[in-house]
Amino acid sequence: MAAIRAHPELQERLLVTVRSHTLARGRQIRPVGGRCLAATPRPAPMLARLQPHEGSTRPKVASSRRIQVAASGTGSVPSRSGGKPFPDGRNRQVVILEDENALGIALASAVAKRAKEAIAEKGAFSISIGSGTTVKALAKHLKGVADLDWSKVHVFFGNERVSGSTAGKCAAGAVELLVGELGVPLTNVHPVPLIGGDGPQTSQEAALAYDEVLRSQPTNILGHSTSGLPKLDLLLLGTGPDGHTASLYPDSEQVRAQGAACILAIDEGEKQGVTASIDYMCSARSAILSAARSEHAPMVELAFMNAKAASNTACPAGMVAADNTLWLLTKASASGLPVGYQQESTITTVGSSDYYKGFVQSPVGDPSVAASDRGDGTKQALTMATQATAALGLLFLGFMASNGLL
Repeated sequence: MAAIRAHPELQERLLVTVRSHTLARGRQIRPVGGRCLAATPRPAPMLARLQPHEGSTRPKVASSRRIQVAASGTGSVPSRSGGKPFPDGRNRQVVILEDENALGIALASAVAKRAKEAIAEKGAFSISIGSGTTVKALAKHLKGVADLDWSKVHVFFGNERVSGSTAGKCAAGAVELLVGELGVPLTNVHPVPLIGGDGPQTSQEAALAYDEVLRSQPTNILGHSTSGLPKLDLLLLGTGPDGHTASLYPDSEQVRAQGAACILAIDEGEKQGVTASIDYMCSARSAILSAARSEHAPMVELAFMNAKAASNTACPAGMVAADNTLWLLTKASASGLPVGYQQESTITTVGSSDYYKGFVQSPVGDPSVAASDRGDGTKQALTMATQATAALGLLFLGFMASNGLL
């Protein structure tokens, strides 16, 4: 609970959440795979390793994951161009950036664009986040965004610990970075109820309570998919080298569960938490997944080059496909993709014109950031300018010497 105690205002927000929503006490709970609602397990994992794609046929998968993503681009972020789709038939957008810092800039640019569009369309923007580097990157690069009304941004959570010393860490991170630095109103942060006191007494009750939080939102904040699940404007997901995303781990009961629940319970001894379900993830309007490090490369290859990635529970990240799905990679994490696919993707290199189109701020808009830390071409531009000046100086000295002026 230490993360929550550091933010007294968040403690009160959690109390409001608990008071405002009915808990699961007295209700019949079927904890199948940690779920709080009736659930049907997914089939056992079909493929645990990469399969050749030549000659493969497109698998039949749930309609929410068969949507073909338009390849026309995502605002200022370059996207995968036309060409042959990935082996599973889903044409997910891919952007390959130079490095992790460049990925953070592209992520912030994509989030800002979606937020502005949603607010202009319906007066609110809903985003689901987790913890870790993705949230830090948002806070770092979204500070300079103009004309984005943070009072209309609503923050939800795709996973959370609900007991122990780390309970509420995702909500605490959101308060520190998004509320404290960007100005999102605290009332627009919708935390997961934690175990204890007048709140839930089990992770199953916490999951059911948060499921109700999501379903009770006004439709301009969270719409509804054709399956009846709440529909986020944007689902922001990090990924692990093992293929997990949120708290959906490979071949777990949670990733194999199917049904009507948005939020699933995790009850593994000392590890008590909740996570978004695959079906809820796939009901979102947009999803952005990121993988930046070289150790992600085998997972990225499996997520894209497996002909049955949409149902491969050995790689939960590869199963995610919202109405529009964007993967942000680096050259290091994309190194396992076949060369042909890398060529068809837009590899946005440092200093290129496409790269600068992805900026939220101008390359020199934040003098507090050292050029060596930017990853945005500033350092390279300064180096080139220095070299060009030196070369001109040598030419001038040569001219002077050849004419006896020295």
